[in-house]
Amino acid sequence: MRTATRIKLVFSIFGDLLNPLSFSELTGLNPSSTWLKGDTVSNRINLFRKETCWTYSSEYIETLYLEELLENFFQKFRANLPKVADYIKINNLETKVDIVVEIVNDEKPSLSFSKHFLDLVVKINGEIDIDLYYLVE
Repeated sequence: MRTATRIKLVFSIFGDLLNPLSFSELTGLNPSSTWLKGDTVSNRINLFRKETCWTYSSEYIETLYLEELLENFFQKFRANLPKVADYIKINNLETKVDIVVEIVNDEKPSLSFSKHFLDLVVKINGEIDIDLYYLVE
């Protein structure tokens, strides 16, 4: 059983014109996972991916402060942000930042977003999704 609240971030980019290999080269990052449009969804019969996707995930970090994790995570993309933003726009892609929070022992985290982070999300044609899981001993 977990003893402390923890948070992880998952950044995904997706669309029909996405080339996962070229996006990896552009960012200099190895993805946590990728799939191509038409690939079979694991453990599903007759279910196929509707678009190509490249995903980069952090590990869970025990913290109560999301902003600390956001800063560390997106530091990896900052150096190439103009190129990444252009690639997204030219290829009509979308992005999503998933924030996964496991709350333990009623330790509620601070889930705030700086203007800097929100500006970054807009530049990469992104949206934010927050999943909260309340774990009880």
